[in-house]
Amino acid sequence: MSSGLSLSQIMPPIEVIFEQLAANLIATGLKGVVLYATKNTAQSNLVELFSFTDANNITGLTSVDAAQVKNIFLGNVKQVIVITYSTQFSDCANLIGAQNFDWLVCDDANEQTNVALYGKENAVKTVVFNYAADDMHVVNFTNPSVLLDDGVTIQTGLEYLPRVAGALAGLPYTEDACALTFTDLASVTMPANMELGQFILYNDPSGVKVANPVNSLLTLTTNITADMQSICIVEGMDRMTADIKAAFAQSYKGKYKNMYNYQCLLIAAVNYYFTVLGNMEILDPNYNNVCSVDTVTQQALWIADGYNGTNGNEDASTWTDIQIKNNAYKKQVLLLNNVKFLDGMDSLQFTVQMM
Repeated sequence: MSSGLSLSQIMPPIEVIFEQLAANLIATGLKGVVLYATKNTAQSNLVELFSFTDANNITGLTSVDAAQVKNIFLGNVKQVIVITYSTQFSDCANLIGAQNFDWLVCDDANEQTNVALYGKENAVKTVVFNYAADDMHVVNFTNPSVLLDDGVTIQTGLEYLPRVAGALAGLPYTEDACALTFTDLASVTMPANMELGQFILYNDPSGVKVANPVNSLLTLTTNITADMQSICIVEGMDRMTADIKAAFAQSYKGKYKNMYNYQCLLIAAVNYYFTVLGNMEILDPNYNNVCSVDTVTQQALWIADGYNGTNGNEDASTWTDIQIKNNAYKKQVLLLNNVKFLDGMDSLQFTVQMM
């Protein structure tokens, strides 16, 4: 464990520079749904499911849980799904998997590790309290306590966790978490040791703000890059992945034979969808976001299958680009996407050159 970082080290740098210079085929999904799991030892059933779309019409929950749902709605969410369990979080895992939602949160102190593990294993955006999951889908909220705007009521960071989930789920795709101001708070207590990979609120003169809109990812590899430490980037990645998977399953899978002509229908739809994501500012509209056949992988698979000029087979290594495309590989549709996700405008470098 390191000795900790200062607030200035974990916040995006602010510097200034003068010198430097629809998607009818693939519908963008709903954003703004929180799944709130909580323990209720008094219930007779192992798990129970509730759903609310109105903060003023919450029934069937304990007063504490109802208050938490109202706190989640402060984030301008569209829906709160509540699953209560009588024994342990793992009992509701299958029921969670059957729901459609954006962010998962649980305020059970004994289950934060298991909730984080669920988020990691299922690539579900999850907020936990004070657990360094080292994963792009798990946000680690670490403020030990918060003071509500009445100036009297203190909540622990764990108690405030559902409110954080609601704020992240209700944030428009056009904004980054740094835009959030928690107007229901008077102040927050800072963590004793601030580390990279922590999601921290801080006391700004204009209100309680987000110091660093990051998830808990720290370990980087060739395919897991620093960009994926941004909540904003991962939101966009998940939106695109979910929409394209759903569109393929509903409109293409099994409905066409696997040949290039039909693959072009899917490619055209995906490229149109990319323009929609550009208009939504999930992708950079000034970048050439494009989907095409992954000719390198497709060619390699045919060669590995023995199409190397021996035993009377063609030599796939000599195929032109169009020949590769016209030789779809068995049942697989192999597409390569080159896109640029937009992150939030969190940092500023300002350099003034004077005569």
